[in-house]
Amino acid sequence: IRKQVQGLSHLDMQSVSPLLLNARRLELAVPGTYSADCGSKEVVTIASFSPSIEVLASKQRPRILQMIGSDGRSYRFLLKGHED
Repeated sequence: IRKQVQGLSHLDMQSVSPLLLNARRLELAVPGTYSADCGSKEVVTIASFSPSIEVLASKQRPRILQMIGSDGRSYRFLLKGHED
């Protein structure tokens, strides 16, 4: 099984976190888009998550999580494990 997992390039969000996959219109800002001094600028919140997580082919096998913001744009975030 370990060899099969190492060969994956994508993970199914339904298997990894069905709660995130089914989450909609969260009252949580997309990371990196909020500024305390944004004035009247509308906060971009998380509208949904992509049904697939990309796995990069490097030693630590980091993942890319994609979410859709309330502004309709796609935001990608690198997730790295085993880092201090």
